[in-house]
Amino acid sequence: AINQEKGRYKYREERRVNDFKSIEGLFSSYLDNIKSNGLIKHAVIGVAAPVVGDRVNFVNCPISFSQENLKNRFFSESLIVLNDLELQAHAISNLSKEELNILSQGRAETRGSKILVVPGTGLGLSGIIEDKVCATEGGHLYIPSNLERFSPFTEQFKLDFHRVPTFEDFLSAKGIIYLFKKISGSRDEISSKEIMGNFDQNKAFKATRELYIHTLAVYLRIVSLVWGATGGVYIAGSIAKTIAEDLRKKDFREEFENSDTMHEMLASISIYLITINDLGLRGAAKCASLS
Repeated sequence: AINQEKGRYKYREERRVNDFKSIEGLFSSYLDNIKSNGLIKHAVIGVAAPVVGDRVNFVNCPISFSQENLKNRFFSESLIVLNDLELQAHAISNLSKEELNILSQGRAETRGSKILVVPGTGLGLSGIIEDKVCATEGGHLYIPSNLERFSPFTEQFKLDFHRVPTFEDFLSAKGIIYLFKKISGSRDEISSKEIMGNFDQNKAFKATRELYIHTLAVYLRIVSLVWGATGGVYIAGSIAKTIAEDLRKKDFREEFENSDTMHEMLASISIYLITINDLGLRGAAKCASLS
């Protein structure tokens, strides 16, 4: 999209990164389509990758690029490259009450750091301390080995992939499919959307959804403690919206607060669902206004 004044934008279009051989091809496609190639001087982009140094390597697709080369080719004056969750987190401070649903109310209204968690193609996490947004790769935390409910799946994952599973391995879209196939024994091609959206039609769908929600509660508990997220946990994305009603239930809250030593702190934390679909563009607009 092209940013305008007061956070508005025009020419919004969608492209799948996997449909292109390079990030340059993606930008050429968009800019040519809106007849703006060579006319855009500044850009802010979010990438599903850690941003360390000039070279950026995407995590879940075989694309990499040089920030300097990309700037020189398309954006003559400035280019800001951020982790995608870092970019989205910049939008949180400007969200209205109508754009947030309280899934689980904490016992106290407390100030403190916030976290944004978005399960999707991967599992993104960013932290917000006052107005400072911090990028992380927290989706790649290992699943603890002492969790009995996960043991059959973590052990099978080790056999299948010769490594310890991370939370992203189970909480991403591909993780949903993996869990379903292990629960059901099915080898059929199926989408995560079908599994999570039709849980009332199939026992394996239901079991997968229940395990997923339990895993998410454990993950949110861990990262909330790490960040001291008394300012709130914010979740977003299509998977979160699909399971939102289950995140309002008592069982989910109890698992989130399940700590012998930190129960009081966890009980103070509210969990919110972000309902808008343009969080990244909102975040980019804010970054553009500050740069």
